[in-house]
Amino acid sequence: MAIRRPVYYEKTGELSEGTLTVNLKEMLDSDLTVMRDYCNWVYSRYPVVFPSQQNTTPGAQSGLAKIHESDGTFIDTHMHPGTAFGSSSSFPTGGLDGSSIYAVTTKSTLGNTVFDHTDSSYHGFFRDSAPGEVDNRNKIDYPLYLDSDGSGNVNLKSMTQQDMYDTFYANALDEQVSTDLTSGTFLISTATYATRGFDSDGLRCNPHGHPNHLGQNNNAILNISGLDDSTHFGHHQNGGQPLQVANDTIADLGYHVGSNLYLSDVTETNNLYSSYMYSKEPPFKQLVRFDNDSDRNIMLYKMEHRQSLIAYALAGGTSSTQIDKNCLASLVGRDMAAYILYKSPDKKVRYRFQDSAGGPGLTKGTAIQNTKLNGSGVVLTRFVHNDDYRAQDAPNGVPVNDGTPWYLKVYHKS
Repeated sequence: MAIRRPVYYEKTGELSEGTLTVNLKEMLDSDLTVMRDYCNWVYSRYPVVFPSQQNTTPGAQSGLAKIHESDGTFIDTHMHPGTAFGSSSSFPTGGLDGSSIYAVTTKSTLGNTVFDHTDSSYHGFFRDSAPGEVDNRNKIDYPLYLDSDGSGNVNLKSMTQQDMYDTFYANALDEQVSTDLTSGTFLISTATYATRGFDSDGLRCNPHGHPNHLGQNNNAILNISGLDDSTHFGHHQNGGQPLQVANDTIADLGYHVGSNLYLSDVTETNNLYSSYMYSKEPPFKQLVRFDNDSDRNIMLYKMEHRQSLIAYALAGGTSSTQIDKNCLASLVGRDMAAYILYKSPDKKVRYRFQDSAGGPGLTKGTAIQNTKLNGSGVVLTRFVHNDDYRAQDAPNGVPVNDGTPWYLKVYHKS
């Protein structure tokens, strides 16, 4: 395993005739750590593995080939009001003693989904061996480092993809399964985080979403100006909105008879569990590379958060377009997606739902807990006007946990 220390560009001053003084400095240990955060951050612009709720059979659906690592069923139990009664003269009492409430059980199938790299619709991320692409990089694509020949001579040399993995990617993948708030990872919450908006280029593109949709639909939408005014985003395959995973209904309150709502002043109460992606931009250095294999002049990487959406989406596979490997975010983001999905020998990243907190992997976010009211029922009445008296058995009590909680876990797959 080869750990490299890339060099980075630093402008240190300006001479009298306008010539810039440029230093190339080696990264410190602290810089390497931040660069690993950067790898996860740029991957969060193009995530390929995410948790979801699946109520259908695994297989090719709507152009997506799906792989389920695990499945589970979250049971939502709650009490439903009994039959409602109305009277034109007084509150009904016959048959109303609070006991006619009844239990309701619904199910949410929890599953794990990743893009299948054999699906040609998403060739841009998967097993692309075209010259220069993710499984066949050019030898000058990666950042430069100082290499000693053992005789006191030091030369600039390009890192390889394996160097990038050993130095950055492997540790970044470890962070995804060991550190809670890591860019590019998902969590479960009952909070509301994500907002709709547009990226600075006017396209819905954080993350980019499905490569073949080209920003027209199913791309994540968020409201960003400086790329860091929020940290929790929705899912790129859900229009940028958080993805509902499970619904815990505490109690159904209210009952319809025909077109009339008898107890219209009470509403259903529930906890909605949704999946969000976490992403936060880190500071990072201006890295450099060779411009081509013959001249080997030093050039600066483009350090914007990604190349254009359409250029990235069309790159690779059967397309004649390639990703812009002068854009470090596009180069590293595509590499990270490939290692997460299939290239890493023992650090591929997967999510699963399970009904215990133990076992390998990191618990992400809030436990998904079923609750219900613990009372035995109560008679509720409502006086609407002079000839409209309403009464109904309804659930009561305080919320208590009912059944086993479920947890979202992120883990490494060999």
